[in-house]
Amino acid sequence: MTLSVRRLVSLLSASALVATLAVATVPAAMVLAATPSGTVIFDNTAAVLPPNLPSVGYEATSTSEWGTEVQFGGAQRLLTKVVVTMSDWALNSTYPTMPASGWTHPITLNLYQVGSPTPGALIKSVTQTFTIPWRPATPVCATDPTAYVASDGNCYHGLAFNITFDLAGTIVPDQLIVGIAYNTSDYGVTPLRATAPSGGPYDSLNVATYPGTGDGTVPTQPSVGSFPFPLGSYLNSTWTGAYGDGGAGGTGTFRFDPSSWGGYQPAVQFSALYVCSPTGLTRDGINLTAAILNPLTPVAGTVNATGCNIGVYYGPGTSGSVSGANIFGANYYGVVANAASVSVSNTSIHDIGETPLNGDQHGVGVLYTTIDQAGTHTGASATGTLSGTTITNYQKNGVVVSGTGAAVTVQGNTVTGQGPVNYIAQNGIEISYGGSATVTGNTVSGNWYTGPTYTACGLLFYKAAGVKQSKNVLFANQTNLCNAGRGGGNVSF
Repeated sequence: MTLSVRRLVSLLSASALVATLAVATVPAAMVLAATPSGTVIFDNTAAVLPPNLPSVGYEATSTSEWGTEVQFGGAQRLLTKVVVTMSDWALNSTYPTMPASGWTHPITLNLYQVGSPTPGALIKSVTQTFTIPWRPATPVCATDPTAYVASDGNCYHGLAFNITFDLAGTIVPDQLIVGIAYNTSDYGVTPLRATAPSGGPYDSLNVATYPGTGDGTVPTQPSVGSFPFPLGSYLNSTWTGAYGDGGAGGTGTFRFDPSSWGGYQPAVQFSALYVCSPTGLTRDGINLTAAILNPLTPVAGTVNATGCNIGVYYGPGTSGSVSGANIFGANYYGVVANAASVSVSNTSIHDIGETPLNGDQHGVGVLYTTIDQAGTHTGASATGTLSGTTITNYQKNGVVVSGTGAAVTVQGNTVTGQGPVNYIAQNGIEISYGGSATVTGNTVSGNWYTGPTYTACGLLFYKAAGVKQSKNVLFANQTNLCNAGRGGGNVSF
């Protein structure tokens, strides 16, 4: 760089300017804000937030916008939230007319298509006004009276904190460029010098970095996702010294700088849900959508299907497996094998239904089927093994095997209903409408309806074919075993 990071810190620390990069390695002192709804697909923030972090001061470095290119992990691309870590160096005593609780300032998050040297088209721009906490004034640092002593015993000039942007409904590609922008006295889209000649606390507001090496040679990567260019970032500054290339690529525009800030990157965290894809399976007049549609590889890990009707869907003629997964959030089904061959094992399936659960007749943990809602066959067979899986907090049924040609082994699972409820008659494991199964070694409990006429069943066999059940542990169900429509039975359901 034209001016080394060490030299830059030294010069700014000796002046009244806000330090651009105040490098300190400190123990943790403050827990990061809770992860927003959705799954984290990129994370360059501290899991535990220290009192302060290295940071870039926009007024001090003539900067209007700073950001970087990110590569997301996972498959979720429907954004929910973006967290940015900031650092405030402003003291309330400098601005005594402002509230002690903090000051407010609008900050903009820009998401761009990938491009170089300048970003591609703008995907989304969000401006929100945040309350900024003042940095502490006391206890005063004995070795530096301009700093304060944090709870970890170290001295700092700034206070790290997180802001959260609402990006709900924004679909993004696998890679994008993120930029953080705000106005200071002399920089930004609308510099504030004309309206506030004496400046304001925004001149002491910085964007924090993490983890960073600062030497410009050692690449650093986030805990989730990756940096395609870990030593470079995108920067809009009018100061040549802010750029790793000394401004050779131009100043005053948001463009790629191959080694800006010596390898430090802005601290950002993206969370997202799956983009719900239509399956062609119809229920209640709805073309049900799925978070994961006909996966070609085994499904494992967390599947937060919030906003989708189905967690994992396999359509006619497909095959696959779900193992070691944690599936939740869908309102119709956790896993569907529609005329497909699917193995589900050692998986947790929960919270399938409406929020809160209600009397609508859907919300099933696992469905193997060869028929649609009208009774039309969707395929010749639905086969597989469901084993070692825990199914809880479902709305209607834990497991359903339904339709001629649906033949499944259901063994060693734990299926737990809501207990006595008055809004729906739940069933633990249902084999129906020509479906067949071997049901063995399962623990089924908590299916109990307190309303009139109907009963809730631990095991429900209705117009089934060739069901064999043994060694199942059935308890706390209104009726442990219901057999109707074939082989006798005298219960309503």
